[in-house]
Amino acid sequence: MQKDTTPAIGITVLLKDDTASILNLETDNSEFLSLAGVVNIEMKQIVTQVRESFSSSYYVGEGKLSEISNILLEQEIDVIIFNQPLKAGIKKNVEQYFEKKIKRSIQVLDRNELIMAIFALHARSSEAKLQVELAQLEYLLPRLTGKGASLSRLGASGILRGPGETKLEIDRRRIKKRISFLKSQLKEIETRRELYRKHREDRVLISLIGYTNSGKSTLINALTKGGAIVEDQVFATLSPVTRKVFLTDEHTALISDTVGFIRDIPAELFEAFKSTLEEIKYSDILIYIIDISERNWLEKFHVSRRIVDKITGSDKPSIIVFNKVDLVNENEETIYAKNEVPDSIFISALEKTGLDELKNKIKDVIQEKISKKN
Repeated sequence: MQKDTTPAIGITVLLKDDTASILNLETDNSEFLSLAGVVNIEMKQIVTQVRESFSSSYYVGEGKLSEISNILLEQEIDVIIFNQPLKAGIKKNVEQYFEKKIKRSIQVLDRNELIMAIFALHARSSEAKLQVELAQLEYLLPRLTGKGASLSRLGASGILRGPGETKLEIDRRRIKKRISFLKSQLKEIETRRELYRKHREDRVLISLIGYTNSGKSTLINALTKGGAIVEDQVFATLSPVTRKVFLTDEHTALISDTVGFIRDIPAELFEAFKSTLEEIKYSDILIYIIDISERNWLEKFHVSRRIVDKITGSDKPSIIVFNKVDLVNENEETIYAKNEVPDSIFISALEKTGLDELKNKIKDVIQEKISKKN
């Protein structure tokens, strides 16, 4: 049964001197549409404006807001979403502008709220639900205008429902108390994870890393006995899955999936999931998964590397894997990829091709690591 969708207008604001963003506009808007689609938002139109600087009052120009007002009236749309994070004051200004201009309330969301809505939708484990609720509350707290604010306001349109929503009217004191409780619960989980790490110290741990929807879960299922959730959606899995992989009849290793990365991940989500992401710090080998069928795969690869560098703070042995080669022209795409990222491996996790080469590469890296220790 097809779910009802919420119509919305998207807004992307670019700076004239940000050449890279202007060149990647089409790809960026495509990702914006994908994010919205996960939570059943149908983006009727994406309005783009290139400016010298962001408006301190509305982020976008007032003339562009007037243009958007006409679209909202003509199409009877009540939701607009900015493809950038907004300060609380700007968001409030935009909402008040539309109330005066078109005489009705318009829900204004930003990129951070959209991503958190997706995390809330896909949070299945108790830990993931705690992490998402913590991120939602920490995002909400500085945006409260006074007592009596309700978390249910975030889900007024049915878009931002999730573990952090409640029907109760809450105030800052109660939010802070809940945040403190959530942090204590996550601390206990982190302590248990530390104990688990000590039990596996003699095992080689491999972490799969990559942009969201690059095929990490499909690969972990292909290399092991399965168990990871596979969906053609961003952030389909939020909880790490660790499985044993047989490299040879005598040699095994532990391989772990990680939360998929994305450009400009909200700081609240990054902090909430930090303990989960820090599993990367304790890995012996990092395997970067790149979706070669994505036009801007190189930029997404750089996003992943920047996030890993922020977490680990040091170099670790790594293997670069291009996935989904079954979706591209091998002569064109793979040659370009080999030139950009030498010594990489090409696979199709879905069709289970190239996996033996990957296993052999893992064995070589493990042997090199052992040799350096000795």
